[in-house]
Amino acid sequence: MAEFSLRLNGQQIMTGDDVSCRVIFNNLSGRNFQNRELWQTQSYEDYLAWMGAHLRVLRWSGEVTLHDEDGEEIDQHAFVASPEGRTADMKNVFQIGSVR
Repeated sequence: MAEFSLRLNGQQIMTGDDVSCRVIFNNLSGRNFQNRELWQTQSYEDYLAWMGAHLRVLRWSGEVTLHDEDGEEIDQHAFVASPEGRTADMKNVFQIGSVR
């Protein structure tokens, strides 16, 4: 079975099936956090910290891209810093010194 992949600044950070990679990409880009439902208890910032620890990413900066089984880029998201280090129009840079 062919795998999709996520890359951060060109470096592969995970592989998986189409649906899983798309969901994780949409979470990392903030799309799945734009219209929060009552059942969502985790903030976007907490999700990035958790995924950073899981994927060993200390700083979400630059660009995350989604690639299909042929390696073709099918979506991208640029992380952009805000003055407070928090979300700015769902584009982010977080420096995670220690993960909770």
